[in-house]
Amino acid sequence: MFFADQGEFTTGDYEEIMNKASCLSLFSNAILYWNTLKINDIVESLRAKGVVITNETLSHISMLGTQWDLLY
Repeated sequence: MFFADQGEFTTGDYEEIMNKASCLSLFSNAILYWNTLKINDIVESLRAKGVVITNETLSHISMLGTQWDLLY
C-alpha cells in the first residue's frame, strides 16, 4: 500500500512522519481484518456446499505479503 509519494516520507519533520506511519499502519490493519473476514466467509460458503477444506490447508493461507495488499 502506498499513498501520495509512493510511500516515501519526503519531510524531515518527525511528527509528520509519525502521523503518516500511524495512518498507514491503521489502513493496512483494516485491510488485513477485511481480508480475514472475507476468507472466513468464503471458507464457510464452500464448506456449506460440501467442499472439504481442512484446517491444515487453512494454516497455509496468509493475507500478508500478497500483491493485493499493494495499492498504488
